[in-house]
Amino acid sequence: MKRRGVVGVDVGTTTVKVVVTGLDSAVLAEATSSALVMESDDSGRSEESPAQLLRCVTGAINEACRDAGPDVDLVGIAVASQSGSIAAIDGSGTAVGPLVTWMDERSRPVVDQWTAGPVGDRIRSISGWNAGTGLGLSTLAWIDASHPDLHPGARTFVGADTLVTHFLTGRATTNRSNAAAMQLMDVSRGEWSNELCDLAAVSPARLPELGKSGDTIGEVTAEAASACGLPSGLLVIAGGHDQTCAAFALDVVEPGHVLLGTGTAWVVTAVADARAYRSIPSQFNVSPHVVSGRITASEYLGGLGADFESWVTRTYGSETNHQSERPSMFAAAEADITAGLGGDAIEIMEHAADRVRLSLDQLTASDSHPTRITIVGGATASSVWPAIIADATGLPVAVRGDSSWPAIGAARLAGLNADIHPSPHHDQGPHPQETSP
Repeated sequence: MKRRGVVGVDVGTTTVKVVVTGLDSAVLAEATSSALVMESDDSGRSEESPAQLLRCVTGAINEACRDAGPDVDLVGIAVASQSGSIAAIDGSGTAVGPLVTWMDERSRPVVDQWTAGPVGDRIRSISGWNAGTGLGLSTLAWIDASHPDLHPGARTFVGADTLVTHFLTGRATTNRSNAAAMQLMDVSRGEWSNELCDLAAVSPARLPELGKSGDTIGEVTAEAASACGLPSGLLVIAGGHDQTCAAFALDVVEPGHVLLGTGTAWVVTAVADARAYRSIPSQFNVSPHVVSGRITASEYLGGLGADFESWVTRTYGSETNHQSERPSMFAAAEADITAGLGGDAIEIMEHAADRVRLSLDQLTASDSHPTRITIVGGATASSVWPAIIADATGLPVAVRGDSSWPAIGAARLAGLNADIHPSPHHDQGPHPQETSP
């Protein structure tokens, strides 16, 4: 008897990850693409090839579906994606020009002009996001002013998520979770903003159709099915921003629940009721959650993980500092820290925890009260750091290990739409480790 399953795709900036899960969210197979090639230079350029991105998508889907085997009956697919990056498709649906990624800095003069006056505050008021480089609004304004021929024959400007779902279905759509970082949407209304579109010199008619996470976009075309090794006619479901899909996979869906990403850079993402939008402090970027009636408030805390990695390299690294040495370096650091011998490391950890506390204090002052934290990323490898965070914030901390959380969240959305997946609050197995303050 065949087991029903769903596919989740995570379109990142460096790779594409794909999972096939069962209806219980158990990962049956997963694959990671080859590295996406970034073209960059001293001008601040950060571009990728849409064609290569789609090759990475098709290759990873093929591998994951092949590894899942013939006994899995696929019923849906959804895409989680990095957001803010801008590409374009022409009238035939072919991508033209580069994908200008969210890391691109060439719009800096445009952004500086906006933030020097009242325009910056107006952008935050409408879009929920603070003006910045690498977002759709600033990138499109820069293209119009400086490089109008960057996307020859462009008909529709799209994000990375739309590149993939358009390839799968032939429809140019996006979801409100991904659209937020394009910074062209009125976040309170969930519609493209004429005012922001005017600022970017783009008509709403040249943007994808807006919908909700979990909506049915369409079916996988015969051509895309052949390229990806998917069943023709498979339902394609709207996913969301990668961090928000990760939150969904981790059950970070109730107001007050905070997801703390602790990679090289640390990011706080707190869930709030959508009605609290106007009270969220201005340093947070506000986006629709993939869960109806919820929003997320995110703040970038800086390279806190990078600070710790630098200390480990200085203290335990050899002259070569080869990548293969990293596991033993971090293991030695953890052993010394646990034994109370890593004084400098503890200071770095306490500083990072204090940055988290200060961020959450701002939410508390605005009546969006954090109640608990789920941590993912590098800090979860430490037996000490989560406890320091719990002590600093006064909140219970749950530690979740590494996994393809954005892709798992996208797969969960795909299954939920077909009314075959456990609810977001279904007990899905062992509870995460918890640390109380």
